[in-house]
Amino acid sequence: MIRLPATWSVLLLWPERLCVAGLVLVCAFFTILPQHAQAAESIRSFDSIISLRKDSRLNVVDTIIVQAERQQIRRGIYRDFSTVREQSDGRLQQVSYDFREITRDGAPEEYHIEYYPGTIRLFLGDADTLLPVGEHTYVIHYRVDRQIQFGTDKDVLIWNVVAGFDKLPIDTVTATVRLRKRKQMISAEFYAGAFGDDTVQSSQSLAEDRNSASFTRTQVLQPDEVVTVRVELEKGAVREPDLRQRVWWFLRDQLEIIGSVLILLVVSLYYVATWLRVGRDPPEGVVVPDWTPPEGISPALANYIQNRGFGSNPFRALSASLVNLAVGGFLTISGFDKTPTITRRDDSQNPEHRIKPSTGEAALLARLSSGQTLQLSKANGKAIKTMVSRFRGAIEREHGEVFFRINRGYCIGGIALSVLGIFALLVLSQGSLANFIPPLLACAVFLIFVGVYSLHLIRIFRTHRRKWWRLLISLIPLVNIVIAAVVLVPTILAGFDIDNPLVLLVLSAVVGVNALFFKLMQAPTPLGRQVLTRIEGLKTYLQLAEQDRMNLQGVPKMSPQHFETLLPYAIALDLEKPWSKTFDHWLESATVQEAAAMRSSNWYGHHGRGFSHLGRDLGRLSRTLEEDMRSAIPAPRSNASRSGGGRSSGGFAGGGGGSTGGGGW
Repeated sequence: MIRLPATWSVLLLWPERLCVAGLVLVCAFFTILPQHAQAAESIRSFDSIISLRKDSRLNVVDTIIVQAERQQIRRGIYRDFSTVREQSDGRLQQVSYDFREITRDGAPEEYHIEYYPGTIRLFLGDADTLLPVGEHTYVIHYRVDRQIQFGTDKDVLIWNVVAGFDKLPIDTVTATVRLRKRKQMISAEFYAGAFGDDTVQSSQSLAEDRNSASFTRTQVLQPDEVVTVRVELEKGAVREPDLRQRVWWFLRDQLEIIGSVLILLVVSLYYVATWLRVGRDPPEGVVVPDWTPPEGISPALANYIQNRGFGSNPFRALSASLVNLAVGGFLTISGFDKTPTITRRDDSQNPEHRIKPSTGEAALLARLSSGQTLQLSKANGKAIKTMVSRFRGAIEREHGEVFFRINRGYCIGGIALSVLGIFALLVLSQGSLANFIPPLLACAVFLIFVGVYSLHLIRIFRTHRRKWWRLLISLIPLVNIVIAAVVLVPTILAGFDIDNPLVLLVLSAVVGVNALFFKLMQAPTPLGRQVLTRIEGLKTYLQLAEQDRMNLQGVPKMSPQHFETLLPYAIALDLEKPWSKTFDHWLESATVQEAAAMRSSNWYGHHGRGFSHLGRDLGRLSRTLEEDMRSAIPAPRSNASRSGGGRSSGGFAGGGGGSTGGGGW
């Protein structure tokens, strides 16, 4: 026998060993391949046991077996449940869920609930913990009320056992409905398919003792499909709710409207009580025509007191101050038919002045040195903005609440009550009011506009009581807005899926009450009331017709100086048009000497059109100054749902309460 060296023996055996190893690898591959294919992520089975309690509530135990591969099921699964049901008569009723126990693989499982309009979403799992890969069994035990439709001769249960999980098929679905006593179930039908599918999958699943029914679907349930059971019950199988329970359910169903009305009532009572204490205006004095401005009240201050602040428009008061300074000999205004230019006069050459500058006017003069000019153009936007800011600040700091009180602190209390009430209502309604927020903001803006504009109309009515055409013209924008709202509101409500427009209307009224009293809470002081009476007398005089003015005793004769003295006040009080028109009528019949007095005035730059409409042109000066200052100031820089289902009461897939979907998360 020939013996080979050990090295040669190994070489001869190597091909044999290689073949064995390859065979082992091939077998292992074909062994692992089916296992890998079997590990696709899905819902292995869904088993639901629905027990009807004597008090008509459902006791439900859902057992869900899932294969998790950390694709969609990373932390766990979620399920959606409808919290609203629509009765056969169209009324909506609220449904509540009581989750008793939730486990995973036999151990308690973390969960949390999110609320949406008409739906709650139950999340199983911890947001900070990934679910181990593999098969897991979830058990959800919960109770739900108001799923029985009570009739005269029989009662009906329509319940969505399961709705398809998002992108996760369900391999097997099993459902069982049980009663406490025998012979109380008339029929049981199971529907499976897409929402609205009325094809009965099983109607012969009723047990012999007629106290249970079961259904098994081995065909894969796709994500857009649902399984629904419809059971007819003998009268008395479950107890109908008593009066106390019905009252409680009614209050729960009407929580939104009752809560919103309560918020409106509380906020309104708060504002009315506060307004009676601090917001009522002192009694008005007797208004008589007066051609003498109130002592110590400049044109800008008259505007400030009448409007109870400058608000967002200090430009009219500023225009009146510039004209007053020009009339007083401090400034000249030229080019107002194009781009107005303000020039500070040299005090050494013209030391005589007809007026003493007020605080706001002194702030304007401080921006211009002798001989300096300022053109009201965009090139000087920053300088004009600074001038407006200092003018406004000087008047507000000096006079503050001397003539009127804003009482904003009381408004903050009303706003806080409104916000807390609406927030509490959102919490109590479990998110069902979330879809009200966008249309509520739109309606609130509309009501604020209507409220503020109504106050403006009242002010116009008081000013022009004898000129109804002015009030009618002012009504045109409001009428257009109301007509547009009547046409657009139904579309808006339909677009946002608003089931109860009355709730939206009441909550919008809460916002409107805040806006209304935000304005009404302002009240003049006793001194402010006296000054307002004098201002009303001056306004009456500025609007009087020539014949009425002549009938007054002691009234000064119209003259260029009288016109110029009151022109800044007419501008401040928005009455420059009637005052300028009066002056033009006088100027038409003025003597040569009287016209010459007007020609000698050199505070304005009037060119090319003579003096026949000088009053009208000077009246327009305020509009020009106001518009040019507003446009010159640089504009500020700007930085760049889910609704529930399960409302139908018919007998078809998806037609009951309960599950509306699910998925992995």
